[in-house]
Amino acid sequence: MCFILYQVNILPNEQTHEAIIYTCLCRFAIMKEIYLLCALMCVGWLARSQIRPQALDVNVQCGKILQHTEKFIPKVEHASWAIEANLIMNPDTSKPWQHTFRLPQTGIALSARRYGNDQVLGYGYGIMPFIHLPLFRTKHSELQVRIATGISFLSKHYNVKTNPENNVIASMINNITNLGLRFQTQLNQYDACSFSATFTHYSTGDARLPNLGINVPSFSLGYVHYFKPHQPLAPGKTGATAPYLEKHIIKRIKASTARFEAFRPNALLYAQFNIEAALGKQFSAWNTLYVASDIYYNSFAYHFIIHQELEPIKKAFWRSCGASVMLEDEFKFGRAGVLLAWAYEFYHPYLSGGDDYQRIGVQYDIISKSTLKTFLGVYLKTHWANADLVAAGIGVEW
Repeated sequence: MCFILYQVNILPNEQTHEAIIYTCLCRFAIMKEIYLLCALMCVGWLARSQIRPQALDVNVQCGKILQHTEKFIPKVEHASWAIEANLIMNPDTSKPWQHTFRLPQTGIALSARRYGNDQVLGYGYGIMPFIHLPLFRTKHSELQVRIATGISFLSKHYNVKTNPENNVIASMINNITNLGLRFQTQLNQYDACSFSATFTHYSTGDARLPNLGINVPSFSLGYVHYFKPHQPLAPGKTGATAPYLEKHIIKRIKASTARFEAFRPNALLYAQFNIEAALGKQFSAWNTLYVASDIYYNSFAYHFIIHQELEPIKKAFWRSCGASVMLEDEFKFGRAGVLLAWAYEFYHPYLSGGDDYQRIGVQYDIISKSTLKTFLGVYLKTHWANADLVAAGIGVEW
């Protein structure tokens, strides 16, 4: 991927032709790169799953937007309805990681949602890979944890002229994340029904402003049709689980970059560049704990210092950098991984959000060997409930 590294040295409120053109190019570049990376990870996952559909789950969801802050301006006029189709793939019993999680359901989901205010919020359409992790099974039923994340396309978003009331979503293209509990019970060899309680989040990760996000808790009722006669899996182990190197210390190096708007919608996009080094140890076939050190440069802090004449130019760069130590936990699902991290920032740039921050990410291994992995990742940095930025990265571990 090619990242635009050029940053114009003009004030954020200057609306010159150069600034407008630059802003449009950067906004297109970062959104294109982040979602291209997401698309590549989805394509990689689909390629590895060998596209072997097992069943189709069609469900209807009913909920209501949760106005989680007083700053949420759009009125929620009615309930939020959605229809979702989940294409469930055949489990690959030759993969040890699938037996580690007792052959979970995996697949790809398509969703269409009516938010509850057609004029301001409009409709949302999403595509996301998912995994249903079994909590317990009986002879005919199964309770699962649902994890799904992907890309959404919204028909309405913030526009200073045509839609100023929408202060929650700033971009047509957003992330969609869906978490919840799902219960499925078999009716016969071909048919089953499903019930779910889920929480769906739509956001740009603060790459664009405004970004309060849309949160929809909902309940769903679904019909599942299997393409071939299906016998529900029996409780207990399904096969040999994935091996792991108990005594091996994992070394990892990762680089990432992000673009973000600072204070005003439709203003300049600034950049942050990160380099991270980590040591880790596997505690199971699906869980690795890392201790990491992270340094970064923030171009918004640099330009703020320069324009406000807070520091000499020679010192401005160093005052625009930050450094932190972090504890990170990775949950592996074959080549895909979900990461949760907490970090303490011991060296602050100007305009820092606080001493600590959190990060959640998704990674996909391009090369996956027992002693060497290269991966792509997308990461969301937050200060507790407030998104800070979303970054795309690449790394290697051995």
